[in-house]
Amino acid sequence: VTNWRLANSGDRLSRESFGGILKKVIDSLDWEAIFKNGFRATGLYPFSVDGIDFEKHFPSTTYQQTHSLDPEIVPQLGYLEFVEQNIDDELLAAFKLVKDEENWTGDICHKSLFEFWRKVRHLEVFHEFATT
Repeated sequence: VTNWRLANSGDRLSRESFGGILKKVIDSLDWEAIFKNGFRATGLYPFSVDGIDFEKHFPSTTYQQTHSLDPEIVPQLGYLEFVEQNIDDELLAAFKLVKDEENWTGDICHKSLFEFWRKVRHLEVFHEFATT
């Protein structure tokens, strides 16, 4: 707008002129760089949990609470017990209702956690079988 006013002797910008100026501005933007920076800022590219600012995107203390556990606790618990203690009771109950040959059909946002929980459960069962 400032450049347009300088080029037009300080005239006010009219509605009729605004669309053309907006198009020039949008066309001059480096959209590729904007999208790359957006994906980097959200941790989607390169895909890494370290790229996400959890404080900014998830202001609740849930993330801090689950990641500030005493490392001495883990060896005392079985891995499955440790994982299950950090999953909401209702969600864990829903996980336990799914049979081994079935896929998770609940909320898609819990699918990765379900698959992780299932792997830990199978590893612990395998470990118990192998040590007996």
